[in-house]
Amino acid sequence: MAFKLKPKVAKIDEVPEAYRALYVADGDHFAFKPDAEIEIPDVSAITSNRDAILAEKQALAAKYAGVDVEQYNRLTKEAKARAEAGAAAGDEGALAQMKELHKTEMKTARDREALLLGALGTHVVQNEALKAITARNGNPALLMPLVQQNVKMVEKDGQFSARVMQADGVTPRVNADGQPVGVDVLVSEWEANPLYAGAFKASGAGGSGSQPGASGFNGAVTKVGVAEIGANLEALASGKAVLSSSA
Repeated sequence: MAFKLKPKVAKIDEVPEAYRALYVADGDHFAFKPDAEIEIPDVSAITSNRDAILAEKQALAAKYAGVDVEQYNRLTKEAKARAEAGAAAGDEGALAQMKELHKTEMKTARDREALLLGALGTHVVQNEALKAITARNGNPALLMPLVQQNVKMVEKDGQFSARVMQADGVTPRVNADGQPVGVDVLVSEWEANPLYAGAFKASGAGGSGSQPGASGFNGAVTKVGVAEIGANLEALASGKAVLSSSA
């Protein structure tokens, strides 16, 4: 299950080791480090090679599509019987070598496919997330880690898409009509939630009706300190403060 980033935790053991560097002791608990930063990985190489990745996946599937398991098992039993009967003293060693080679090739193919699907999943999720975030004047540096915690790539009839998951991390969310919930819906929910106000550019430009600190961030996609979120959640919810990222 994906780890949910929290502004404060009681014990550092509650945080996976990969994220502990983002926390610092603060009294009787641990909070985000003031200088912690989140960077969006460069996926341009994955984007440019997407067609090649899909083609290689299809080629691997085609390569092993014609394997006859029953025939393989029958030949294996026959070879073993000949070895036991002494008909061919060298069959046993050849059979063991053949089985080991087949086992190695299959493992290599499965590992390669898993690697390619993982890279493709990262691209699909980040691509759809970036479109949804920028469409609502959101800050990708702040919102992308939250998207990655709640969204996974799914495959249906050879088509890949990003789907919002339920709390268990494996079951896709659906709307009242039973249709999958897209990333755009998730981002719109955050936009309407006061706790995430600092992650979206303010629509107003000040004046007598504006609230203190409601200028929003400037829209630049840069490194952003995650401590700003954890230390100011209450202020963000009340509209007394916002987060701002500078170019």
